[in-house]
Amino acid sequence: MRTVSHDADPAAWLESRDPAAPPELLAKLQEAVAALRADAGDSLSGAHSHGVGQGTDEALPALVTTLAEAALDRFRAALALGDDRSAAFELLAADALLTYAFEAAAEVGPDAVSACARVYGPARLAALLDS
Repeated sequence: MRTVSHDADPAAWLESRDPAAPPELLAKLQEAVAALRADAGDSLSGAHSHGVGQGTDEALPALVTTLAEAALDRFRAALALGDDRSAAFELLAADALLTYAFEAAAEVGPDAVSACARVYGPARLAALLDS
């Protein structure tokens, strides 16, 4: 099992995946992470308008939180687009980012996977549908 650094660079981590994401999807994922980090002032330790740091679990490395929060942002974007066809790419990015968040958590260990599931599981996604 690889060790995930608490301060791993999400863009570099995404690029290191094998198999690699298709180039257009990888660019979208990196764009989503960059936008999230810019909104948070590149510090995900405090809360900001998208909820980073709110309801997170200390067992989660910043990499996991960053990827999962970026996934939630893409999910929000897809919801905002409604029936527009471009929502499909946003949903694909959300799915990939959340999958990668769980992959990063798995690299840490079972406690991190459990924490990720508690914080970013079905209840969190359902709450976005209600908002």
